[in-house]
Amino acid sequence: MEEKDIDLLFLQIKNIIFNKPISQDLKTNTKELENLQQAIEYLSKCIFESNQFLANLAAGNLEAQTPGRHNFLAGSLKELHSGLKHLTWQANQVANGDYKQRVGFLGEFSRSFNTMIEQLEERENKLKSQTTALMQSIDLMISIMDSLQEWIVVTEKNTGDIIYVNQSAKILFGEIDGTDKKQNSNEQDILAQIVKHSNEVIDDMNFEFDYEYKDRVFHCKSFLIQWNEKVAYVHFIADITSEIGKKEQLENMAFKDELTGLFNRRYCLKILHNMIVEKREFSIGMIDMDGLKFVNDNLGHLEGDEYIRTVANGIVSLARDTDTICRIGGDEFIVILPKCKEEVLGKKLYELNINLEKLSKKYEMSISYGVVYVDSDTKLLEQEILEQADEKMYKFKKFRKKERKE
Repeated sequence: MEEKDIDLLFLQIKNIIFNKPISQDLKTNTKELENLQQAIEYLSKCIFESNQFLANLAAGNLEAQTPGRHNFLAGSLKELHSGLKHLTWQANQVANGDYKQRVGFLGEFSRSFNTMIEQLEERENKLKSQTTALMQSIDLMISIMDSLQEWIVVTEKNTGDIIYVNQSAKILFGEIDGTDKKQNSNEQDILAQIVKHSNEVIDDMNFEFDYEYKDRVFHCKSFLIQWNEKVAYVHFIADITSEIGKKEQLENMAFKDELTGLFNRRYCLKILHNMIVEKREFSIGMIDMDGLKFVNDNLGHLEGDEYIRTVANGIVSLARDTDTICRIGGDEFIVILPKCKEEVLGKKLYELNINLEKLSKKYEMSISYGVVYVDSDTKLLEQEILEQADEKMYKFKKFRKKERKE
């Protein structure tokens, strides 16, 4: 064997090691070298083909062509290829919820993979249990909401879209399911008010407000919640028209005099306080009925009540819509006239007294009165104003008695 042939053989073996093709032929033509040359070429093809296949596997290409039967490395490579394809199929099965898959041919990886599957199954079962409990809670909540008399409307926070109404609300608003919004036309304003107010609220978890619609008053209490993966407001709506009516009735009972229907002392003090705080000018008149005790003692309390009502009606006939009239005691009245000078109120009360004297039949009817003007910058308290008016009224009564004796 020539030295140049030996060098060529070493070069070919080196190319095989570095995964390079063999391109040169031996120069010496002997049977032994020819066989050796063929063996080296076979080895080179097998290794090159195997390396190409392994490169595809490393790149994740499991669809690459496997080495042919002629390749003495093909058997092991095909087993590896088959195992990887099966592992890929198992991973897809696990991804689709099949947690019965197990791997048993990759040693430590198999143990880690199988442990991962068991943990995934455990977590999914836990999530399913939590989801079932949550759905049951939602079903219970919806059942409770459907049984309530209050109207419940759920609106999406960002869009204001209505995504749920309970049974009571369906009767009022019509069917609303997010797609079919067949609302009763005369009730759309109520829903519009809810959505409008929700859009005006910024970052508030809870809020409530009242609003009027036609001759009704509604109270809406709203809470921010998570509803079917959406951030939404749940609105509890109640018709409080009757409650307001009852409240007004109670206020009337608290502020009204039963005999005359006029306001009472409590309301008088409230109005005086408000006018002082609001810095409004007004005149106030203290009125005392003359001779009521005589009528009660000699003609009876029914006649005395009639005398009281007569005076009350006379005061009302001289008052404006903006004036306030109160009965603050058995025979005492207060009149409060905004933006009215003292002499104007004094003249009105003088006319009232003349009219009462003309009505006298079984007994004389008349009044004593005192008038005080209060400007917008007064520092007086309401009780002090009443005391000044009472003092003037007392001087008037004392003068009246003296005048009648003479």
